[in-house]
Amino acid sequence: MRIPALDGLRGIAVLLVLLAHSSNVGLRLAPALDFSGVGRTGVFLFFVLSAYLLSSQILQRESREIRRPRTWVRYLVRRFLRVYPAYLAWICLYFGLRRTLVIEPFSSWTLGDVGEHLVLLRGDRHLWTIPVELRWYLALPPIVVALRLLGGVRSRALAVLLLALLARLRWPPDYPIALGPYLPIFLAGVLAAVLAEAGIPHRRWGALFVVVGATGLALHLPALWGVDHRAFHLAFVRQAALAATLLFGLAWSGPSLRRPFELRVLRWIGSISYSAYLGHLFVLVAAERYCPGPRSLAFIAFLGGSLLLGWISHIALERPFARIWGHLATPGGKG
Repeated sequence: MRIPALDGLRGIAVLLVLLAHSSNVGLRLAPALDFSGVGRTGVFLFFVLSAYLLSSQILQRESREIRRPRTWVRYLVRRFLRVYPAYLAWICLYFGLRRTLVIEPFSSWTLGDVGEHLVLLRGDRHLWTIPVELRWYLALPPIVVALRLLGGVRSRALAVLLLALLARLRWPPDYPIALGPYLPIFLAGVLAAVLAEAGIPHRRWGALFVVVGATGLALHLPALWGVDHRAFHLAFVRQAALAATLLFGLAWSGPSLRRPFELRVLRWIGSISYSAYLGHLFVLVAAERYCPGPRSLAFIAFLGGSLLLGWISHIALERPFARIWGHLATPGGKG
């Protein structure tokens, strides 16, 4: 079942990234609106959402589907077509325009650097998230299949918590191009999917989860506390748990709490979030260098330009490959 509020939550996630990166270079609607550092919270929301939605889809499949190799081939092809073609195109754009926009470290890229990005061994600037996400796609099937074998919801939830604890002990929070340190974040989404299978007894519990999750994440905005944004950078597990609490609550709460997340503009931003994320650095550099006048106007130009470029990229790069998948998938197939 599609939950429109989660599309809006994806829109909020990419807005956090855009606001953080613009704040880092001094582009703000007002001087006090400093969102430096909240981009990590947005990225963690993306990771938890990805894990939740994909885990839910797989957990709902019938056992005979899980046992078919074709199911997993289709899963990998669909994930590849969803992420990699647009990523490839933007890598080529960053390389082709590296001398024009002079964005560090892209301006010093060689073909070898491009190759390392394409084989997911490197991720400069905001591109670090793509290799991590793609590696998660490979790790998810064995995790969810193992959970299916455990049977009960309680056993599955305990297994996810144990795996998250082991991952946290093995890989302390850090920002390498590797899955390990981020695994507890993705597993928070898996746990939310496992619990969502069982449901909750009353919508009031869903409302409580929404309030706790949203309030907790809002309190991770460094600007509220006047502290260095790096103080929140390594709070991986805490932010992941709050993100999972929020989206689990949105899945089960009543319409009144979902409504702010279902705003049409937020859902539209969520639909183009991946392309906006990939290309916003182009607009940020252009707005910073070439927009005269108040910084607030440069911020508006950046935000509007990023969303416009994301919409164009979504239409030109994402939709065609979605149609390719539609032709490859069997009628009525889940992909």
